[in-house]
Amino acid sequence: MFFSGRSSAIRTGLLRSIGHPAGLAAWTLCSMLAGCGGGGTHGLTQTPARFALFEGGDLPPGSAVFQMSIHGQTFGVASINGFGGTSFNGLVVFNPATGKADAPIALPTTLSFSGFNAGAGLEKSDGTPVTSCPANFPGGTALIGRKLFIALNNFDTGTFVYNPGVVLIHEVRNGILQPPRTIVLGETAGATFEALYNPSALKAFTDPVTGDPRLAVVCGDDAFSQFYGRTPAAAVVVIDPLSEDILSVSHLGAAAAGSGDAVLASDGKLYVGSSVKSEIYEVDLSAAPPVVTRGATNPIDVTTEADPNQISSIALSFDENTLYALNSNDGALTALDRTAAFGEVARFEDFRRSIADRDQATGNPFANQPLTLVVRPGRPGVDYQGPGLYVASILLDAADQPATDIRTTIDTVTLDAEGTPIDVGLDVFFHPFSPKTDLQALVQHPELPGRLYAIEGATGIVHVVRPTSLDP
Repeated sequence: MFFSGRSSAIRTGLLRSIGHPAGLAAWTLCSMLAGCGGGGTHGLTQTPARFALFEGGDLPPGSAVFQMSIHGQTFGVASINGFGGTSFNGLVVFNPATGKADAPIALPTTLSFSGFNAGAGLEKSDGTPVTSCPANFPGGTALIGRKLFIALNNFDTGTFVYNPGVVLIHEVRNGILQPPRTIVLGETAGATFEALYNPSALKAFTDPVTGDPRLAVVCGDDAFSQFYGRTPAAAVVVIDPLSEDILSVSHLGAAAAGSGDAVLASDGKLYVGSSVKSEIYEVDLSAAPPVVTRGATNPIDVTTEADPNQISSIALSFDENTLYALNSNDGALTALDRTAAFGEVARFEDFRRSIADRDQATGNPFANQPLTLVVRPGRPGVDYQGPGLYVASILLDAADQPATDIRTTIDTVTLDAEGTPIDVGLDVFFHPFSPKTDLQALVQHPELPGRLYAIEGATGIVHVVRPTSLDP
């Protein structure tokens, strides 16, 4: 994907002088720097119960929070997606310890591919040539050293076609965020360059041979490919974050995996959820080059009663022996045993309880959607008492109509000593927020287990929840 002097790297186009909003280079990372905005270690008593990602407490019209990630005690990033008009596409960096949010960072207005890989050309997901496109729909983020990596979806909302996926890189120098560099995701095939689409999750890991840092990018392809007679082709791209070269592309086969969720085990196994099927794919990043061990032809099947379905969220148990998966459309939580060929050890369908309340005129099957799964750190019954899993579910009275009556809850799941789900607590924590917004994400602070962050998608309001408040 980038030009590289290393023979092991796949030749790519690295665009460096991408346009950026005026003043972007002067934007400072207050939330990242110790002592700026209250950096350091903070207890929950020093953290506000709620804070706004945008000044005034509301996102611009047509905008919504897509993902939020926390990369340290004082550094978090929220990806904001916009849908035309005066909406906003970009990022908000915030301090999760103090609730202080910095000024929003708008994406470049346009990505130009005019100087990319001359002679090879680029195509949209429908096969039409593309020389430039709007930069939109940021997804997953990763912080490696002083580089912030952001996946860009670049979806054309007018034609339902994807432009080539890219990763933006913002380097931080002396606390200043530098103008972005851009990596076009794809690989050369003879005289052509085959772009990849819909990048979502970003996962940092260590090269098993060299010990160097690496970045895995899940290119999910798209659920719309079936409408254009194109076979989906999801892939995992590995990037060297230091040289910014693409080192490998591992194809998952005829699979769409754009759900935006993936989880990486400490043994180097990356698990990716499908966006159109009830299945999970496995890529062994500990191998050099990475190996697809469970792809589209031999996926990890997850029991489902809905067709179509998707894996909305996946996670690992404290000892990584159990893989948890949420089915979006049938509202089920499934636990799979990683040590026994991913055999099912537990399944709870309780999260689909709102189906009886769905719109009777249409019978819309999307009335209930469990969106996010969070695992409580530590060994159940030893490091903590009470529930060990939290599920954020959105309940829509009429999902095919404009959202005017939404209830979101955080449900709890009790685990046994081995991490197997044994009981469910429903409606433990009701959404106390706006009746016109959903709980888009639920995030566990990686270093401070006493904090859960619940994010309203439409407003950008973040609520800090104590896990103990969710105990029975």
